[in-house]
Amino acid sequence: MFVNSRIQLFPLLRIAIAIILGIMTGNSFGTIIGVYICLLGLSLATLFSVLARKRVFLQTIFIFVFFFFFGFFLILNQTNAESYSWPSETLEAEGVIVNTPIVKEKIVECDIRIVRINNRDHENSNPLVKAFIAKDKRSDKLDIGDGVIFSSEVRHPYNRSKSNFDYARYLNLHGFSGMTYISHLYWQRHEVDLSHISLIERTKLKIMHFRSSFLKRYRTLGFKDQTYAVIAALTLGDKSLLSKSTKDIYSRAGASHILALSGLHLGILYSIFMFFFSSKRFGSLLTVFAVLSIWTFVLMVGMSPSVVRSAVMLSVYSCFSLFNRDKMSINTLSFAAIIMLILNPQNLYDVGFELSFVAVLSILIFYRPLNELFNQEWLMRHRIIRYIVQILSVSIAAQIGTFPLVIYYFGRFPIYFLLTNIVVIPCAQVIIYLAVLIFALWLFPSVQCLLASILMFFVSLMNNLMDFINHLPVSSIENLSPTAIQIILIYIVIFAVYSFLLKHTAMRLKLSLMSILVLLISFLPIPL
Repeated sequence: MFVNSRIQLFPLLRIAIAIILGIMTGNSFGTIIGVYICLLGLSLATLFSVLARKRVFLQTIFIFVFFFFFGFFLILNQTNAESYSWPSETLEAEGVIVNTPIVKEKIVECDIRIVRINNRDHENSNPLVKAFIAKDKRSDKLDIGDGVIFSSEVRHPYNRSKSNFDYARYLNLHGFSGMTYISHLYWQRHEVDLSHISLIERTKLKIMHFRSSFLKRYRTLGFKDQTYAVIAALTLGDKSLLSKSTKDIYSRAGASHILALSGLHLGILYSIFMFFFSSKRFGSLLTVFAVLSIWTFVLMVGMSPSVVRSAVMLSVYSCFSLFNRDKMSINTLSFAAIIMLILNPQNLYDVGFELSFVAVLSILIFYRPLNELFNQEWLMRHRIIRYIVQILSVSIAAQIGTFPLVIYYFGRFPIYFLLTNIVVIPCAQVIIYLAVLIFALWLFPSVQCLLASILMFFVSLMNNLMDFINHLPVSSIENLSPTAIQIILIYIVIFAVYSFLLKHTAMRLKLSLMSILVLLISFLPIPL
């Protein structure tokens, strides 16, 4: 069959693009257009796509329009569902803490899922509130799953004074309907009936208890300070104790992605499951077990967009592997995006979601051409060099797609990102393997202590290496402030160059020279 466009090979990509455009339009003009016009658009697009079934081109357009209005409807529906009218006066409410409280200098910050307000049950709506409780001996001991009853004024999310960060938008994107400050005199622990909370939320609470016990186990094994903070973030997704200096060091070195659970972490866990439980006789059952274990881990670490994206792709990968189909492609990535946007269209505006999907898409597009620049027969004879080349190819491929977003959101570009990835990825792999062994050997405390000592060494080594890279001359370019239009133009240029290179294979030599230049910039501490 003749394919007149490369995008025809990826039908799910077109659907994902249509839904994304619909969500963006609905977010900007939803209040003006309204839900009824949206439903009319859905109906007409469905009707015309059926009538145009003999004209493939027209039918494709109407299907695209259908999913555009579908995305439009998703964002309108969620906006209406999450809007909650808080009374202007002080209210009495009951709720349950759904995250690990963060103890700060004067307050304890936690997320509370409301169950009752003014002695009235909320079965159909359980708003999520960001609570700041005055710090004292009682609030220091709060933990996930604790029920509380409090009296305070709850307000819609608002921005803090003297801050450029849009905190209200951040809270809205993460499902918070309100925020409140609770004095130490106006709250107490209270048994809360969780039957009004969804089954998924109750399951998540129980699994998060396991995470708390794992984190406490790290403490008993001797982890402390930023060594503990890094291992907690790297293995269990708890970044609450990472100091600002540690975050800045990893960010300037280009290793922030290591501290955010993503495909690397889930891929290692999945490979461990499949290695220890591989069996041709029970292959299907073991694959299902591995997928369920991965999703249990996803619930345990808080279901961030990057880790959910990885879990969806691994689930599709596992399903396709049973039927020997194409396991990892742009269609698989598009399917993951569609599922996540249907479940929560606000994911589109989450920085982690954007970086995660753009990074994987960029790897799928650029990794193979970059890796093929090297002699594959020679690489097969040198495993260590092949491993390094693979890391370099993946790092460059991911950076091509993500660097515009990185400089847009964070205002900096890490110069030595290739050197960082060569160091940090092997360290992260060893750390995750050791962490899994520690929890697998919980019946052998002496062995756990030995493994914990080795684990602390590698975490300290990784922290010191990141600090060393951070202190190299011009480790990062700071204070970048591109506009959204400039970022769009950068992506247009990247797409144009890539399309040109596809049509002119002789130009791959220039691409090779560009790669060598990037390598030199990344490895040599040359002031720019």
